[in-house]
Amino acid sequence: MRIIISKKRNLTSRKVYKLIFSTFSILLFTTTLMSTNQVSASNSKPNSLSSKFFSNPKLKMNRAGEQCNANITTWRGTHGNTQPNPALVFNNQHFLRMDNNFSLHKTIQHIINSAPPGPQTPVDTVVKSMLSSFLESEQEHHGMLLDKERRDAEASLNPDLFIDEMKPVAIFNRFDLADSNGKNCGEYRIVYARDVPVPDNRSLGRFTMIFEATYPNPIPEEGSRGCLPVAKFWDSLTRPGIVDLHREWSIWQFLYQGITQDGIDLPPAINFHHYQGDMGQIRVNMFVQEDWQLREFRTGMDDNLDIIFSPVSVKTNPVIQYLNEANDNGMTTDQQLIAKEFRDDFINKGVRALSNPEFDGLVNEIDILNSLEIFVEDKFNNVQSAVNASSDATKVVSNAFRERIRSKINGLGSTTDDPALILERLNTQTCAGCHELSNEKRVFKQFVWPKSLGFVHVNEQGDLSEALLGTFLPRRVQILEDFICDPPLPVMTVKKEQKKVVVDSEFISPMGNDQVVFNIEDPDIQLGKSKPTRKWKGLRLPVVDQDGKRHRMILRGAKLIHTINSLKQKPMDLSVKNPLNGKAQFLLIFRRNDNKHLPSGTYRLAEGDDATIDVIAKSAKTGQVIEMLKYKLNIQIERKNK
Repeated sequence: MRIIISKKRNLTSRKVYKLIFSTFSILLFTTTLMSTNQVSASNSKPNSLSSKFFSNPKLKMNRAGEQCNANITTWRGTHGNTQPNPALVFNNQHFLRMDNNFSLHKTIQHIINSAPPGPQTPVDTVVKSMLSSFLESEQEHHGMLLDKERRDAEASLNPDLFIDEMKPVAIFNRFDLADSNGKNCGEYRIVYARDVPVPDNRSLGRFTMIFEATYPNPIPEEGSRGCLPVAKFWDSLTRPGIVDLHREWSIWQFLYQGITQDGIDLPPAINFHHYQGDMGQIRVNMFVQEDWQLREFRTGMDDNLDIIFSPVSVKTNPVIQYLNEANDNGMTTDQQLIAKEFRDDFINKGVRALSNPEFDGLVNEIDILNSLEIFVEDKFNNVQSAVNASSDATKVVSNAFRERIRSKINGLGSTTDDPALILERLNTQTCAGCHELSNEKRVFKQFVWPKSLGFVHVNEQGDLSEALLGTFLPRRVQILEDFICDPPLPVMTVKKEQKKVVVDSEFISPMGNDQVVFNIEDPDIQLGKSKPTRKWKGLRLPVVDQDGKRHRMILRGAKLIHTINSLKQKPMDLSVKNPLNGKAQFLLIFRRNDNKHLPSGTYRLAEGDDATIDVIAKSAKTGQVIEMLKYKLNIQIERKNK
């Protein structure tokens, strides 16, 4: 099976982005202008509670739950780790399917209802957008076209029947994926499986779908402590005397309606915005035709403002063929550069990351297996994950590259002296590896990787894999318990000095000695530190000062560049250049603190205004939403003495 097509197209003519001007506000939570794109959709995420624990071996987990009043501590003391903890997994099939409370139709309808205002998209139209993507044989990714297998059997599924056939089989609490700095409070997942007769016990006809919503911090000003109400909600599901009927109702409210915990309002987890940007994702396991595959989607809108599931790269799933220099011959020049960069990145960073258990001095099997992680830049990722030889690092890499790994290991002084172990560990971090390839493969001298249930970790009956029960869930229990028993201290309430970008007065002579100061209130916009890596590098924002003079402000990458010029084009004629030398057309929404949208695309600066800029960029070719961003600015006019 080909992974990369050896051709490149003129993307300037192929894709033009345009912005839809609207009067609504896009409610994104802590969306960054520039994402690192180093996201793992499975076991860990950069800076997560789980990742931070393993990167700091001196950090003490509350393993015994001593002096802790958490309900989960009592439950674990009574039941041990031999059965799923209800604070982490709810898989009672009777209650999950009762009254269709968690049906696929209901979940997608809630996503539609929480999307930006527009025409009401039918649920089957959303599903069809996903199914039709399986007819595509290539997908654009960071300026290149990557091959992906056509899945005609999946594409031919009837959307209405598909919606009825997909049944909820489990709900997972992934609080362990919460950002340790409080950017978010983890992921909350619903797993659906296709409930149809499978002839001769074969896998053909199977299909699973996982909605993985990233949950915003309800009290962001408190940092990670703001996630405590979320943790306590899940902990409450293990309190003495509670039964599954009550758990089902509580989880339903958390997912679809929102709840109040300790006086804090927690919004519903299922939300259009929780499956896009640097938030969550929707993943599918496909078995309808031969060969298992995993794909990843984000919520978006097409040209008609219909809600769609848009295919994206599969995170932490690098193109393994990049690891063999011989494959460069069939690639374009750009692909060759990416492949070489990935090989160098793996040697310089990946080998060390996959050797962390030895350097951290871990000895416990659960600790060691859970500590394995590697964060892959998105430009190295593939657009599908498949179980075949081309996805197995141990079968792809050349002898020369193995020697590079060995040399790196020796230079680090690691006790791991076999490159094959490093490559097997890399496999475990990919979807194909964790779901099938790595089953019972030796990843340490004394330990093998735990087994899945054959391509899945929860099956159509809600049964859980050996890997979940024996390895992953026990660690997640400890992380949740530790957070509740010893929560982080609240962020100091002292008002922080806001980051400022002051427009150089020489560019704004019409304003005399005044300066325009833009106070960036979004903490995720890092000034002067981040390099732009998204599909567009900048945004020119026309503004009008208090004297009626027109200027423009340029947002570029993660920086606010303070270039002010006379605006020669119409105020709403905004354009940016992306790294592909194409142009993206943008319009935007500018909202003052009085919540009124200013007319005619003219933005008047006023002393003390709190303004929100909402941006939507969409592909005219595919309808895929490229960017949905929200910027918060506070406008000040400062007198500068000369």
